[in-house]
Amino acid sequence: MEISVVCKYNQARSIIGAAAIRKFYPEITVHSSGIFALSGGLIPASIRDIAQSWKLPIQEIFSTPVAQAGPELTASDLIIGADEEVSLALKSKYPESQIRNLQDAAMALEFTPHDPSGMSGFKTEIELAKVVALTLQEVRAFIAKPAPFPITLWIPRSPHSETALIKKVLAGAASALTIDLNFRTPSPESWRNPTHPVRALSSDFLGELSELVDLGNFSGSIISPTFEAPWPESLWTDPALAATINKAAEKGAVNLVTAPLTIGDKLKPDAFLASICATEIHII
Repeated sequence: MEISVVCKYNQARSIIGAAAIRKFYPEITVHSSGIFALSGGLIPASIRDIAQSWKLPIQEIFSTPVAQAGPELTASDLIIGADEEVSLALKSKYPESQIRNLQDAAMALEFTPHDPSGMSGFKTEIELAKVVALTLQEVRAFIAKPAPFPITLWIPRSPHSETALIKKVLAGAASALTIDLNFRTPSPESWRNPTHPVRALSSDFLGELSELVDLGNFSGSIISPTFEAPWPESLWTDPALAATINKAAEKGAVNLVTAPLTIGDKLKPDAFLASICATEIHII
């Protein structure tokens, strides 16, 4: 199978989206290009740094214009456009192709991706985190059967709404596995309650979670990390975590809870990257 990811300049969104597919689906041949890309333009070091910290494999060194990527686009089973403008341009050139638009894929307004051109720092990270999650969701929808049970992501809008969100999740926790994916500021004690067991996992979070899911008797359990991960983004972009969550959703409903959308006065990539497996999103 071949998939192409296309943005405007092949400098950021299509580069990071293609890298995410390569990591999660190594059996797929992935291409990237840009409708306005300049041939030979170097991929910015800042984008490479983000990909490296998220452990996403960038293969491109230079940008590729769509005009030079014709054979790859024609051969692609799926073409993912970064936004509506890109998707419309692709549909005019490849009307017979399967073309998806990431902006249409967003399950919440806050998850709608924007062109990061001209942005810097954390703003660029936020937009690329959206691209990673939405790209992987589009690929999953195209090639895989959906899990029989929902995977619901719960996001507190700010630290002030965390208590209300936890109460909301606990109200329906009896029939689901609840996984706290807040690796940035974990607080297992906030989940203490008289009716649902809380399991605080160590730095081998993924290994312990996988063992629990393999056992199968996890309905009503709440899983929370006890450690602050130095690079939490690399945990959310670990295919093994996604595979474990999807495996759990074959047996029952799954609740995922992440760090607040905004910490201090800044958005964080946490909620966006944690949404890779989500089939529903609730922001409170």
